[in-house]
Amino acid sequence: RARREREESEKRARRERERGDRGARKDQKRTNMATFGAAPSSPPAVENYLNRMQHSGSFIMKSKPMNNPSTPVGSVLGAVEELQIPMLAGPTFPHPKPEDFDFMEPGEVILENVIVKTGAKDDPIGLTRAGPRERVLFKGEDTRIGILTCGGLCPGLNTVIQGIVCDSHFEYNVPEGNVLGIRGGFRGFSDPELWPPLVLTEKSVSNIHNLGGTILGSNRGGFEAPKVVDKMVEMQLDQLYCIGGDGTHAAAMLLTEEIRRRGLKIAVVGVPKTIDNDIMVIDRSFGFDTAVQEAVKAIKCARIEASACLHGIGIVKVMGRSCGYLAAHAALASRDVDICLIPEVEFDMEGPGGLIAHLRKLLRSQGYCVILVSEGTPIKAHQEAAAAT
Repeated sequence: RARREREESEKRARRERERGDRGARKDQKRTNMATFGAAPSSPPAVENYLNRMQHSGSFIMKSKPMNNPSTPVGSVLGAVEELQIPMLAGPTFPHPKPEDFDFMEPGEVILENVIVKTGAKDDPIGLTRAGPRERVLFKGEDTRIGILTCGGLCPGLNTVIQGIVCDSHFEYNVPEGNVLGIRGGFRGFSDPELWPPLVLTEKSVSNIHNLGGTILGSNRGGFEAPKVVDKMVEMQLDQLYCIGGDGTHAAAMLLTEEIRRRGLKIAVVGVPKTIDNDIMVIDRSFGFDTAVQEAVKAIKCARIEASACLHGIGIVKVMGRSCGYLAAHAALASRDVDICLIPEVEFDMEGPGGLIAHLRKLLRSQGYCVILVSEGTPIKAHQEAAAAT
């Protein structure tokens, strides 16, 4: 008994020291932020942006313009210059595991570009920094969570599901049985008899990171915001995690609007799923590294085939509707690509500086050629012809 009491006493003392250390780090953070905002050399745009983010009740995001200028701003597929997403009511509960985290400060943002010009008039593009907060909106013991996956498959989907399930239980005290997997995408809400929900526990997801695809199944369509919200209310969900691409996040926004219209306290969280790596601020979207590795395998096979014949040409096409990250990284990783075509750079097919002329030169010099092309790559002549019509 004496040993147990001594161990408990030492553990309490250690926790107190850790809390004191975290408090000191937070004070230093506040000092650094105050110094950064007040320094004469700080770019006014950054200072104004931080102040606005700290005192605003909205999440503010500026997105990159998309390649299609004809799509109206503000539409689901359009270029949204500034998007304000109203937050739910302010945090009301202390974090259940304060000893496990170094909490984020309210005014912290991640800028898209680390270099900002002094005296810039426009606000830099940035996002609220993700991470644990000292106070949370939902009490873990009373929270019910839904998770769904939509669209095409992507490496890492099951790992994301596993992370949500385990973190909600171990770090936020969400009870077993309170995390539901919505099967078949949004169709799991519209047709629950065909796609009954799956109860997810830390035990049931302990090994799913070793499986491909998604244990919840995926689908497109079957979305009607009012009916989905009706079903969420019926299932008593407090949070819904939507793992998907453009269409899934457009649907998540419609859900948010319907929830706000009804005055419900339900959080909708979008988790971007893309192997294209076309998400600003973050270095890599999940699944991107695996996609690069698989593309490198295809490139090496194409090189072997092309080099085995006289004037052989190997062509590998990868995904990347409006960005060439996957093609560019695969080309650099493989070191076997002679020509890499990406959406960001238009090219001529004909003429002295065109693709065909360069291809003939390569065939004469080395006897074969490997071409890697991203699916959305434009050809200049086609672009000009389309503009003329």
